[in-house]
Amino acid sequence: MKVLTVGDIHLKPWILDNVDNAIEKHNPDKVILLGDYFDDWDSTILDYKNMSDRLDKFIIKHGDKIVLMYGNHELSYLLPIHCSGYNYYVKDIVRDFCSRYKLNYIFETDNIYWSHAGITQRWYDIWIRPDNNKNDWNSNGLRQQKWNSAGPMRGGNDTPSPLWADMSELIDDPWKSNKCKSQIVGHSPISEHVFHNNIVFCDTLSKTSKYDMIEGKWRYKFLLTDTKTGEHTLVE
Repeated sequence: MKVLTVGDIHLKPWILDNVDNAIEKHNPDKVILLGDYFDDWDSTILDYKNMSDRLDKFIIKHGDKIVLMYGNHELSYLLPIHCSGYNYYVKDIVRDFCSRYKLNYIFETDNIYWSHAGITQRWYDIWIRPDNNKNDWNSNGLRQQKWNSAGPMRGGNDTPSPLWADMSELIDDPWKSNKCKSQIVGHSPISEHVFHNNIVFCDTLSKTSKYDMIEGKWRYKFLLTDTKTGEHTLVE
């Protein structure tokens, strides 16, 4: 299977134009959006409406190819505890979007795992190992504790979850299993894709708090993965 992965979009609907072009050029079997479609440093209510509308058109156009992941910024609008960037005035826009589609916490095929921020060993040991039931990956049970917990590098004092693990926390404590050929994640802003052991970091589309792109450049490249061979290629 060929899978195209798109990092955090954060209210930049025109990125999906680039994704459309990449889909036409490379014809992937699946296109995975790693979450954080909403919230940005310099955003308006109209930005949220435009992003939601563009996502609707994109999903309708490509149908079953599209796999949507939760980001911490989506989950923030569904829980009583909010992350930075939360905007009370747009909560209904984000909640309506999340209710229209199936969003995943974890997606797996051929022992490659996608999530917004990555699976740490500590989180796996606490939440998955006790029953080792794959069907539990995307359960909403105990959503606050299971999925919305942040570690010290993201301002929390809990176990870094697959929606909150910082790049450094995932590198220090990756899930180690013969079931996991590799992990593909977003969440930690970088100027270009980072390949570290069996983890690929893809959040190359984010801005700094000064509204500039990371290191002043946008990287309109996406990750194309052959899930059978485990080979990763950067494409446009």
